[in-house]
Amino acid sequence: MQKRAANMKQVRDTAKDLIDKSEDSMPELQSQLIDLTTSWEKVSSLLIDLLQSYYKFIRLSCFTWMVPVSQWLVFKIVNGLLHELVLYR
Repeated sequence: MQKRAANMKQVRDTAKDLIDKSEDSMPELQSQLIDLTTSWEKVSSLLIDLLQSYYKFIRLSCFTWMVPVSQWLVFKIVNGLLHELVLYR
């Protein structure tokens, strides 16, 4: 994502330089630059949303996996302590 963002910045800077140095107003290039920027912002936003959803899924998956394991550990610890209490009484 960082490399693509850097490439997009370079493309936008190059287009702006062309527009600034041109004697013509270059409306077509300006329009294409606006379209490119808008598309990039949409793609970036969608990618960020996708990554956030993925990380949320991973956290929930880990939590879902950890709950039964932690319950099992607690059971084993409590069962072991009870067993020791019965043996050493």
